[in-house]
Amino acid sequence: MKTAGKWLLALAVLALMVVALPKAALALSATASAPNYSGACPGKVTFSGTITGTPNTNVTYAFFYYDPGSGKTITLATHPATVGGGGSVNVSDTGSVTGSGAAWMQLEVTSPGLVYSNKVNFTVACSAPPPPPPPRSSLTPVRCTACTPLLTGQSITLAPSQAGWQRYQYVWVGLSTSLPEFGTGCPGMLCVGWIHYKQGDSAWLVHENFFWRSFVLFDQTKISGLPVKKAILDMPFASANEENWHVCVGGVGRATRDWRGQSGQDQLTQNDATNGDFSAHWFASSITSSDIQYDVTPIVQAWANGGAPNFGFALRGVTEDNGSDGNDVCVLDFATNPVLHIQT
Repeated sequence: MKTAGKWLLALAVLALMVVALPKAALALSATASAPNYSGACPGKVTFSGTITGTPNTNVTYAFFYYDPGSGKTITLATHPATVGGGGSVNVSDTGSVTGSGAAWMQLEVTSPGLVYSNKVNFTVACSAPPPPPPPRSSLTPVRCTACTPLLTGQSITLAPSQAGWQRYQYVWVGLSTSLPEFGTGCPGMLCVGWIHYKQGDSAWLVHENFFWRSFVLFDQTKISGLPVKKAILDMPFASANEENWHVCVGGVGRATRDWRGQSGQDQLTQNDATNGDFSAHWFASSITSSDIQYDVTPIVQAWANGGAPNFGFALRGVTEDNGSDGNDVCVLDFATNPVLHIQT
């Protein structure tokens, strides 16, 4: 009797196990497909699949895939579906890809039974991001339309003893591998202006902002004690100003500290841009296709009479905003032969 009781108990447990297995789960199958992707990254790829099984069966499913940009396998959200009267249901979802390379995807049915589709290979080819738009042309320096002639009477002309630039940057690069190429530093020895670049979002955000200042120093021993009546800073452009790039120039000021130790550096932040006094408005006496001239008489007079230390001139762009969310560029390259005319 004990043996018979054990057999009856075993048969009962087996019966329960068979009943617990959903019949629909045994009949489910899935297939999937994905197109190759070519375009800007990050980009969206649509995944498709078909789940077959007993009509009116409720199922849940999710797609998962390999993103070559991040090097990670990503599982998308789980969704419900119902097998139609014809014994199948079409499903789809979209996933984000962030870099070029070989990729793959699969469809997973998570209930009422665990079923996997075929593994589908596809490729991702990221195109280069679009270039920043052309420079804005709505900003114009103030022209001195009623100025006296450039210089009259006795005068001297000084060449700079030293010149240089500094770049101030804000850079945030997420997971994207499609990065713009800006190079480093000014195109020449001296420049002013800015680059604002922002593409993508969230983890794939690329946000790079830069602006430049330039500096020109003249020998104090040749200025000290001079009876300065007028002083003109003449800044030639590196090439003919056919594109009106002079709109990038914000003005000239008195450099307020020694910049020579940081000349040519491009790892500075906006907080480091405290090396120029632009509080006074120095008029542009002349703007042509080849140069821009500033009346800097008060600055040079202060150097001559000892009223201010001579750290040279600081030149800046119209915009110095590394918090910008825009996409624009305006950079003016100066030639390496600026001069200072002093009337005595």
